[in-house]
Amino acid sequence: MKTLFRFIHRYCARLMQEMRYFHIKYLVQHIGKGTKFYGSVTLYFPENISIGTQCTINHGVILNGRDKIEIGNNVRISPNTIIETGYLDFRSTQHTLEHKSKPIIIKNGAWIASGARILAGVTIGENAIIAAGAVVTKNVPKNTIAKGVPATMHKLENRE
Repeated sequence: MKTLFRFIHRYCARLMQEMRYFHIKYLVQHIGKGTKFYGSVTLYFPENISIGTQCTINHGVILNGRDKIEIGNNVRISPNTIIETGYLDFRSTQHTLEHKSKPIIIKNGAWIASGARILAGVTIGENAIIAAGAVVTKNVPKNTIAKGVPATMHKLENRE
């Protein structure tokens, strides 16, 4: 009996994953083959979002595409990550703050760990790692780990 329940559970989980993929496929600008979505993913302005092949996007991820979000191939985005292209310009001279946005680019092979925040105008280089809980406000070069609040960069050895 346990074997039957395991089979049914795996079948339903796979079916839900396929349904998420096809639903999101028709919302975003582009999505590559083999990309997987696990759990609930929130997309704002999906027409500005492009996702490469063989990516993994986990539960609780928020992609706010007020401006372009470009995600390369083989990118891993862990749970509860926020990728935010919009911001308020505190230097605006109006009585209310002005809404602005800048694109975010995440290049091939990057890994963004749980709870990270990627803010407007940032480019994450190839094979870069964003540590759990990091707040990234500046570009991250390839083969680099960014950690802390605000994130500081440290070169990774033997990562090509």
